[in-house]
Amino acid sequence: MNNKKTIEHKAVVKNINDKQIEVLINQPSACAGCHAKNVCSVSGIKEKLICINEVKGDFHVGEHVNLVLKRSLGLQAVLLSYIIPVILFISSLIIFNTFQSNELITASFSILMLLPYFSIIYFFKNKLKEHFIFTIQKS
Repeated sequence: MNNKKTIEHKAVVKNINDKQIEVLINQPSACAGCHAKNVCSVSGIKEKLICINEVKGDFHVGEHVNLVLKRSLGLQAVLLSYIIPVILFISSLIIFNTFQSNELITASFSILMLLPYFSIIYFFKNKLKEHFIFTIQKS
C-alpha cells in the first residue's frame, strides 16, 4: 500500500509490551547491492529498533509488518537533520570568513556553531518523538 503520501519499510515485530511495540527494520548500507560485498569488510546491514506507542490491531512477535510514516514528516526530518545544519554551517563559514582570515579558526567556529543547534534538537527530542509518529500495518 505504498503511495505517494507515505514512506514504508518492511519490519519484524521484536517485542510487545503493554504500552508499545518494538519493531526491527534492516537498513542496508549504500554498498549492500554491490556484487563484491562478500569480500568487502565495509558493507553490511544496519538494524534499527523503532518503538511504536499507538498501536491499532493485533500483532505478535516475529510477525512481518510495514512501518509507515507520512511523507511530509519524512521531509521535515530531513530538513531538521540535514538541510538546516548545512545552511547554518555554510552561512557561519561565510560570515566568519569575512571577519577572520585564518581558515582554521573560521572552520572551527563554523563547526562549533552546530553545537547549539544539535543541543536544542537533543533538548526537544521527546517533543520530536511525539511529532514524528510511526504506525504499523500488517504485511
